[in-house]
Amino acid sequence: MHRKLRMLVVLLLLSFRVSGQLFPAEESRLNYVMVGFYDPEASSSGEQRVELAVGTIPNENLFQKNITYSIQSAGGHLTGLVPGFGKSYTWRVVSVGSNAKNIVGKLHHFSTAISPAFDSDHVRMRIVKDAAAKYQESYVFSDGARMLFDMKGRPIWFLPNIPGAVTDNSVIRDMKLTNRGTITLLSDDVPYEINYAGRILWRAPHNNVTTGDTIERYHHEFTRLSNGHYMVLGTETTQWEWKFRTRSDSSLFIAPEGARAGDGHKYEPITFGTVLEFDSSGKLVWWWKSSDYFRKHKEENPGTIRGFFDPHENSFFFDERTKVLYVSFKNINQLYNVRYSDKSIQAVLGVTNAYGATNMPMMPYPAGIRFCEQHSCKISQEGNVYLFNNNICHPTVPPTVLMMQEKGGALKPVWEYTYPLDLGGMPRQPVTKGGNVTELADKSLLVSFCNPYGNLFIVNRRKELEWDAMLERWNDQARRWDILDEYRASFVAGRKELEKLIWGVRRN
Repeated sequence: MHRKLRMLVVLLLLSFRVSGQLFPAEESRLNYVMVGFYDPEASSSGEQRVELAVGTIPNENLFQKNITYSIQSAGGHLTGLVPGFGKSYTWRVVSVGSNAKNIVGKLHHFSTAISPAFDSDHVRMRIVKDAAAKYQESYVFSDGARMLFDMKGRPIWFLPNIPGAVTDNSVIRDMKLTNRGTITLLSDDVPYEINYAGRILWRAPHNNVTTGDTIERYHHEFTRLSNGHYMVLGTETTQWEWKFRTRSDSSLFIAPEGARAGDGHKYEPITFGTVLEFDSSGKLVWWWKSSDYFRKHKEENPGTIRGFFDPHENSFFFDERTKVLYVSFKNINQLYNVRYSDKSIQAVLGVTNAYGATNMPMMPYPAGIRFCEQHSCKISQEGNVYLFNNNICHPTVPPTVLMMQEKGGALKPVWEYTYPLDLGGMPRQPVTKGGNVTELADKSLLVSFCNPYGNLFIVNRRKELEWDAMLERWNDQARRWDILDEYRASFVAGRKELEKLIWGVRRN
């Protein structure tokens, strides 16, 4: 009986192995050069290797003379970096069988493509400082380059064009690895989850259930939660009252144009932010609207106008441990601490009134303002708030990375880092945009300056640079490398995480 059961298990395993798909598929065209190999007819649980030659080679004899690459594995996945993009390859798997004889697989073929939007020969990550040893096998996604780079600046993967989702001209935002080995991103402000090959696994719905608009309007940040749900920023346009005492009101010019037509009350559409949570079926299961708060808490400004216009919600972080949502509003220099259970605001962090609003330039900024036009708010492992501080309120001061302790609705700075910008003797640009920061497992921080500087680096808590790079694009007309416009960068900690993404192609 036990013998029959063992035989049945063996037969099932053999059936599963033989029915497995060839990977990469025959004549497939890949958007990556870190490739996983699997041949169901030649693979075994013992030692195996991949042999590879550049070019499309038709027969064994010629292949044997041109083998230029080999990777070994003792029962694990066969994964390796092939020579480059825009090439064709021939490969086979050789395994050691149970009788110590080699099982030599058939010849198979694939090719690697070149990015349709950004040729990797004309977009580069220039390394300014080599990575510390602990980051040598890490990787970085750049949404501006639409690529995944290793820490030597070599492109490993690029985002391919996806019918109905991604074109050469699409604006890509917030590209990052998920907790299940997939990639989330926004393409032209539509959230997608894709696999390594660029196949769409999930797309946010357009059913206008929260805003009443013709479509849901997403933007900036999109994240897959640990429970398999998806959280994303959205916008809501609502009618807002603008009040004037006289037509000579000194603040009149900042109001919407239609509100300047006469004295008295005038309603105009104002854009506010939302945070939306969907389940895997696309059903909206939770949401928060900033307009609900602003309707009850109109902050008085000098002059006669009350309220805000476009507070510009630009990032969020959902702390799944504490069930607290942090939402960043760039134009009023504030972070809101929102309790998930009842959607109530527990604290308003940052400037305490609209004096800090950067869209009201006639108003002086408070001397003690800590951050201005911030991006990328998150919570550290110690529970501190940290963000990328664009510092627009202080145009002579460079952007910084700022970490603060929240206590009683107030923020106390506990750590701040200013990157030593090399401006070549030129003054700091008066405006910066974007920027993001992500804490790594060892509490160091991956920071992207984005536009207009292009710096991308890792700094530890002792304020030592552990890796430094510059994203650049070749300007053919001027014959020079220019800074590459980017919005956010994200981190892949190591080969294990990357292989989860690679082999997810086969599963999805």
